[in-house]
Amino acid sequence: MEKHEKSPINNESRDKTDIINKAYKKLENEIGKDFFELSGLKEKFEIFFRKESENLNSKDTDISEFKKNVDDKLNQVIKEAKEIKLKALGSKYGPIIASYDEFAQVSKNNKIGLINWKEGKEIIPPKYNEIKVFNKDGIAIVNINGKEGLINKKGEEIVPPKYDRLYIFKGGILTTLNGKEGLINKKGEEILPQKYDNLTINESGVYAVVRLDGKEGLIKTDGKVILPIKYDSITFWADGAEPGDVGTISLNGKEGLIGLNGKEIIPPKYDAIRLGGFDEDGITSVVLNDKVGFINKKGEEIMPPKYNRFFTFEDRTKNGPYIVELNGKWGLIKNMKGEEILPIKYDKIDFSGTNIDVGVIGLNGKEGLINKKGEEILPPKYDHIGSFDKNGLVEVVLNGKHGLINEKGEEITPTKYDEIGMYRVGNAVQVELNGKWGLINTKGEEIAPTKYDEIDNVGEGLATIVINKKFGLINEDGKEVIPPKYDWIKNSFGQMSVLQTKLDGKYGLINKKGEEMVPPKYNWIEMDEFDKYNSKSGFAIVKLGGRYGLINAKGEEVLPPKYSEIGRFDKNGIAEIETADGTVGWFDKKTGKVSENLSFEEERVSKPE
Repeated sequence: MEKHEKSPINNESRDKTDIINKAYKKLENEIGKDFFELSGLKEKFEIFFRKESENLNSKDTDISEFKKNVDDKLNQVIKEAKEIKLKALGSKYGPIIASYDEFAQVSKNNKIGLINWKEGKEIIPPKYNEIKVFNKDGIAIVNINGKEGLINKKGEEIVPPKYDRLYIFKGGILTTLNGKEGLINKKGEEILPQKYDNLTINESGVYAVVRLDGKEGLIKTDGKVILPIKYDSITFWADGAEPGDVGTISLNGKEGLIGLNGKEIIPPKYDAIRLGGFDEDGITSVVLNDKVGFINKKGEEIMPPKYNRFFTFEDRTKNGPYIVELNGKWGLIKNMKGEEILPIKYDKIDFSGTNIDVGVIGLNGKEGLINKKGEEILPPKYDHIGSFDKNGLVEVVLNGKHGLINEKGEEITPTKYDEIGMYRVGNAVQVELNGKWGLINTKGEEIAPTKYDEIDNVGEGLATIVINKKFGLINEDGKEVIPPKYDWIKNSFGQMSVLQTKLDGKYGLINKKGEEMVPPKYNWIEMDEFDKYNSKSGFAIVKLGGRYGLINAKGEEVLPPKYSEIGRFDKNGIAEIETADGTVGWFDKKTGKVSENLSFEEERVSKPE
């Protein structure tokens, strides 16, 4: 007798049966037992179950996958049942306008009604011009002849359509009628009559600023008055303001502070309180008689209004510092209490464009340096101080001559040069004297004498040099990589490892070590493809004697200059080439090979995308 092993999926069978029973129950609840059986959906579902059960028993699937497949089928059957029911209902009423949850909007004679598609039951006959979607409280706005009202999910009118506009918010419903606004609750009961010019509800739905006859007050949306309607304006900065938060009140051109509890923290006495509210330290600025001061949320004056202007640093901490201005003079205060750490006497204080800890001060037409502690690093003695570079050096000017100092105010090179170049050659600095240019290092030492007509940075620690209209290369150490001998050297795109050269009307290539890759022999070199494909894998079109060829990034001729035309490479790295006799072919940059005697259409078909 053949021995049978005990089935290993008994537990899975029990789980499978449980999943199937739950699926049947859900479908009967969702689409109705009678419809499920009579529509043929039950039979289709049972066929599906048999197939999935066979898969499970044969171990082609497991119980988790079985459940997922059942859930997917559930959603599919519910969707199919909905479509069948909606189609049947649509034939009775007309077009289905929209469906959501168990509801569907139907149209008849240009009017809209509501049905329960699961039960096939009419909730509202087609009589409205619009029915909006039910909110989470189970109420929806309806419109008839331009008037709005409210219904519940039973189709009962909670509020008949009599308002010009309804807006449902978290705490109730804003109503508009004949240009006036009021409040009702979700039962349709009046909280505030239709008499206000404007109601601004905050995000929490608890508070509202009310406006009437040009004045504003504050209420809770349950109708309780917090502030009487007597202020010119009331502004709360946080949309989700809660008790304890503050806002501004305005009266007769003055501003003060209030809390949501209605208490005046500060009566309206300032010309302005900074719009936008308190910072992370709970402090904001106030203005009085064109002077700036600081207050906290309790309304306490941390610093009375006494400065014309103040500026913060991007990295400001709770303890400052701040740049302040009074009567055209500038200084530093340590914190918002107004403790001066640099007297208010300077014509200028500027930390922009410098490093984060050192700023420029100006006094009586001279400039010096300070730090954030208010210490004078360098007294004002130069005519101008520029911006610090990456090496912590800054250009200074005195009596028309230029020099360099560091962030400690120490002189790196005296003010003896006519000009200092804007761009650095690596770490080297371009300097000009008597119309000639040279290089100095970060110690101020002259590493290339001022003998060149031009020095122009080309990147990667290199610059072109020019003497008597001849071009060469110099590095950041001041060493001539190539002596001035070419008519022209150009870094066409700034990111390549090769440079173009020109000599006696011919073009060649050099690398940034100064090595000649291609002697000047071509009538033209088109560098676009080097830039487009990165110089390591790119190609350049060359022209010689009226014919075109290709060279690679090493300067090697990939195609000799014998073609009448070479096109640009496309996204697949294919370029069209044409020979002198008009034959069209293709060059593939990936393989480096030429396919000739092929038409455009043939070649495109043969090249994979």
